[in-house]
Amino acid sequence: ISILDRFRFLLHEKKIGQRVQYLIETLFAEWKKEFVDYPSIREGLDLVYEEDKITHEIGLDDDDLDLGTELDRFSYDDMFL
Repeated sequence: ISILDRFRFLLHEKKIGQRVQYLIETLFAEWKKEFVDYPSIREGLDLVYEEDKITHEIGLDDDDLDLGTELDRFSYDDMFL
């Protein structure tokens, strides 16, 4: 069940106050407009230009993937604490 389905159920149940009902209806109105008034990244906060962004993509089946198996061993440290 999605969050919006749960809100829709609460609206149909009619056991909520008017203020909560108004807020849920406002949320549905914004959802129908696809939240255009609420951008995911504000314009002034996007400090890295698109051409300067570096994306690293790795696959779990890559041959040159370093698994770091040397980190799987525990060794007791006498000097700890």
